[in-house]
Amino acid sequence: MLSKQRFLTVAVVGEPNAGKSTLVNALVGQKVSIVSSKAQTTRCNLIGVFIEGDSQIVLTDTPGLFAPRERLGRAMLHNAQAAIKASAGALLVVDASHPRVEQNLRFLEEKKNVCGILALNKIDRVERSKLLALAQSFNERFPFQATFMVSALKNDGIKDVKRFLANKAPHEAWLYPENQITTLSLRLFAAELTRERVYKRFYQEIPYACTVETIQWEDFSFKNETRVAQDIYVQKSSQRPIILGQNGEKIHAIRESVQKELSAVIERKVHLFLHVKVRENWTEDKAFYDLWNLRYDA
Repeated sequence: MLSKQRFLTVAVVGEPNAGKSTLVNALVGQKVSIVSSKAQTTRCNLIGVFIEGDSQIVLTDTPGLFAPRERLGRAMLHNAQAAIKASAGALLVVDASHPRVEQNLRFLEEKKNVCGILALNKIDRVERSKLLALAQSFNERFPFQATFMVSALKNDGIKDVKRFLANKAPHEAWLYPENQITTLSLRLFAAELTRERVYKRFYQEIPYACTVETIQWEDFSFKNETRVAQDIYVQKSSQRPIILGQNGEKIHAIRESVQKELSAVIERKVHLFLHVKVRENWTEDKAFYDLWNLRYDA
């Protein structure tokens, strides 16, 4: 007898800044992956889970595929490729305003045996006639089972994608509890929120090689409060005062913003403490790779 439940794993792939994380968040209905305009914001494979009818869909938000030159980039690429191979479906997200057919289709060269889906994102920036021609050019090169025109930021077309994935899911038992939307721990999620704020506030001044670690998480049940302490690591001493700001006003603004969002997520009052530290070679520290489940020697 077939199970009433249906289950499908889908790797969300595409170039940097195509809007993969924004689309995953829109499909899940809550933030599970941080978003910024800085390329390669997503570092590890992040899981987002949503339920549509009897179907549980597990989305893996992957780092944008690129040609890595350093250890961190190689580890990210390895994780992304592993996610594509392990998933039953592949959702290719393309920035419709800056499409590159060849560059995008190479992500799916080895996945012609899976459910391939195309999502042309940011359609609000492109004329409709150009969108139709773009969709045709992609479908002439790869046997996509479906093509969707979406604006993940504006939540346009999201329901159609969810409905299609739910209908494609085979009859299998769900992997996660009904109320679970991600596998990311609260400590890592909190660290990602802070990294997102740093990237958004210091887009030009702070380079990609900045990271955040949650070093303390302490719940006080009798007060319904949580104390969180984090270290923000930069690679140069000149970057530390940039994040701190004059009299600490910039780091204070980041703290207030993260504290507010985290409090809303965990439904507790949060006291957040941030410390900016210089660690020149943190990208060579295996402990960080273990924390993100990245392969150090990829």
